[in-house]
Amino acid sequence: MANPTASNNNETLTRIQDNIDELYNAIYKGNGVPSLLQQISDVKAQVKILENTISTQLNSIETSVNLKIESFEAVLEGKFEGISKQLNEEFAKRENNKINWWNHKTVVATTVITCAASIVTLILSKLFQ
Repeated sequence: MANPTASNNNETLTRIQDNIDELYNAIYKGNGVPSLLQQISDVKAQVKILENTISTQLNSIETSVNLKIESFEAVLEGKFEGISKQLNEEFAKRENNKINWWNHKTVVATTVITCAASIVTLILSKLFQ
């Protein structure tokens, strides 16, 4: 009679060997599809390609955003320069208006004084005639 323990051990070893062979085929040979190592290598390559694509697109977006910001800043700067120029012109006009007002006031005062002096001179000349 055969030893039942030895038979069980042989069956266990055979199952273990079959499992190892299946794992070897799946990992290294591929078992009809690319092996796991090849699949991992392919996935790594695809991830690297995606990383490069994303990096390139992010750089492109960053460049585009920076150009838009620079353009926006230039437009704002131009608008503020225009507003500043308008304000300066308006202040200059007001200052000129003040000067013109004082000049007008001076002319009127001089005219009144000259007229008054003329009237006084006329009256005095009539009195002393």
